[in-house]
Amino acid sequence: MPDTLSLDCDFADRFVYWRGASGRRYIHTVYETGDCPPLPGAIYVSVARDGRGHCQVLAVGRFPVHLAFNLARAADGGAGIGLANEIHVHLLADDEDERQMIVDDLRRGLDVAPQPQRADNVSQLQLFAA
Repeated sequence: MPDTLSLDCDFADRFVYWRGASGRRYIHTVYETGDCPPLPGAIYVSVARDGRGHCQVLAVGRFPVHLAFNLARAADGGAGIGLANEIHVHLLADDEDERQMIVDDLRRGLDVAPQPQRADNVSQLQLFAA
């Protein structure tokens, strides 16, 4: 379960922290899968949240830099996203090196393996590749 912000307002439901293997916490904005806007290059954690609020991390990765996308349309392909009902997005990395370091740290901390790439359906797969 991610750490949530302790606030007495709607913001507490919109933001969560995920902890990497380093112990560092990364704040993420929470979106339902159909409501996540195009965020080229952003870091994501795809999550299946059950009715009791328990979260299962399905994938950690980066959105492609050059592709406009719709997560709801792409929900049937790549990285277990089809099982997700939330996408948690981290936007506060300064550059490409830091973004990759954060993805690697989160994958190790959340025990999520990188997703294999396939040659077929590359445009959908690019949505979920690191």
